[in-house]
Amino acid sequence: MELKTRDRGFWLVAGALALLLAALITTLVVNVPINLAEAGWNVSNPPGDWADIRDRWQVGHAVRTFAAFLAFGALSAAAARQPIRRRSLQPAPA
Repeated sequence: MELKTRDRGFWLVAGALALLLAALITTLVVNVPINLAEAGWNVSNPPGDWADIRDRWQVGHAVRTFAAFLAFGALSAAAARQPIRRRSLQPAPA
């Protein structure tokens, strides 16, 4: 199938998939390593650059939240474009 013949719904779903992958990659590359490092911190004696690490975690969290929010919007728009198909309540002929 040519790219020109794909409808808008396809591109909305493809974009949502890309955004969800970006959210997952951001989580794995930014947030998870910071969470693992923080698990070993001493609360009464945090590392000297703890504020920078916290800020990096916050940015990663904001990026993945925004990507997930946009993905939800794209999937909602794709679903809204689909016609509602009503099933007949009549039994199928045998």
